[in-house]
Amino acid sequence: MTFEELDPFYEKNIKITCSDGTVLKGVYDWYNSELDNEPDPPSIDLKAEDGNMYEIFLHEIAKVELIK
Repeated sequence: MTFEELDPFYEKNIKITCSDGTVLKGVYDWYNSELDNEPDPPSIDLKAEDGNMYEIFLHEIAKVELIK
């Protein structure tokens, strides 16, 4: 997954399916570039429905769906 593919979902309620099958739902809150996230790869922050904040690396994201 790339930042460009995720950009339309910024600040929206989404469902993310990770490559390992993990599913998270919440609001896409922030993008962390690889320069800002060194030594880790680029990631997004997801404010999940359970109130927790999750950092998800872009290479771990298999699918993103908008929740209406």
